[in-house]
Amino acid sequence: SGHPTYFLERNRTMAALADATVVIEAGAKSGVQSQVAFCMAVGKPLFIAKSLTERPHPWILKALTQGAHILTSADQVVDSVLGNRDVKAISA
Repeated sequence: SGHPTYFLERNRTMAALADATVVIEAGAKSGVQSQVAFCMAVGKPLFIAKSLTERPHPWILKALTQGAHILTSADQVVDSVLGNRDVKAISA
């Protein structure tokens, strides 16, 4: 954990370094909102757990209307990040 003033910087840094962002759990006032916004702004893939869409907070609805994907399988993330590349060839 870090000092609260660094959370925004940390979340933006994680979004910048990651090939995609996956949100599994987040509340109405979750700090992950800054990571989601940055991710969307720079065009990185964003996946939101299906469970969060059952009673979505307004920021989740906004992300979904802006192109975030509902996560139903880890394969979605792998396909998004690796595209058509062969996973076996990359891990060898």
